[in-house]
Amino acid sequence: MDLERIWQLFQAGGIVMYPLVFCSILVLAVTLERHWNYKEAEQFRKGKDEFVRALLEGRWLEPQGASGPIAKLLKDAYSWRGLETSVQLQMFENTAASIMGRFRERISYLETIVTLAPLLGLLGTVVGMIQSFQVLAVKTGQMQAITGGVGEALVATATGLCVAVLALLCHSWLCQRLDRLAGDLEECGAALLTGSSFAAGRRSRETA
Repeated sequence: MDLERIWQLFQAGGIVMYPLVFCSILVLAVTLERHWNYKEAEQFRKGKDEFVRALLEGRWLEPQGASGPIAKLLKDAYSWRGLETSVQLQMFENTAASIMGRFRERISYLETIVTLAPLLGLLGTVVGMIQSFQVLAVKTGQMQAITGGVGEALVATATGLCVAVLALLCHSWLCQRLDRLAGDLEECGAALLTGSSFAAGRRSRETA
């Protein structure tokens, strides 16, 4: 399909094609931005198992590729080990909730586009069909013009569905990564608290 034909189809879709193009660009922009944001946070997962095992033994092991907000939280949480367990838990949960809130930023845009894009496409198709059937009011012998116009009007619906599918796939992919990060954060937090309690109990036995 050459560029001229693509442009003809774009024009056939009507004015709603412009917001649909904007939606598709926004989907790609949000997906790439969140991808790089998550990629930095996922670096600590390389040595997560060894890191958790060391915490459960009451030792601190520097996470591999320690960068990003999660690695910083784990370092801060380890420095809280002298505090009461309930205080540590509250501080960890508050900071973790703030981090996850930042990770969820702009994800809602994709949810909106999943719903909005098909509606825009349907609107463009309905407007195109109305214009096509107005040919009936001109004169007879225009059936080909009517069916051709309806076929072109369906371009808007097809485009809207394609944009919605793209947004849905990107949203699902990002949500899976977000869920894995949340699960890893919970696992590391539990290991930190368990290791801290273990170390505190060992110190109290040594001083007794």
